[in-house]
Amino acid sequence: MAKPERRELILETVIKLLSARGLEGVTHRAVDESAGLPQGSSSYYYPKKAGMLVAASEHLAALLERTAMTCRSALRMWQRRTAWMQPSNM
Repeated sequence: MAKPERRELILETVIKLLSARGLEGVTHRAVDESAGLPQGSSSYYYPKKAGMLVAASEHLAALLERTAMTCRSALRMWQRRTAWMQPSNM
């Protein structure tokens, strides 16, 4: 697995663990086990838990931004397709 893919897997696993177990449930060992990675993998990329949590929050923010952009695009497309149904303002 390439480094960027492993980092993404670690960050997504942190997000899932936070959701399921809360802050106390996020440990390097728990991340490695849940992600199916060798022990020490998450520590290699994120030596401190705080750094791993910050990176996971930034990753989540980027995911949410992409989702929001997709929703805005879909809404604009829907508005263009249904514009003929709107009463005119004459």
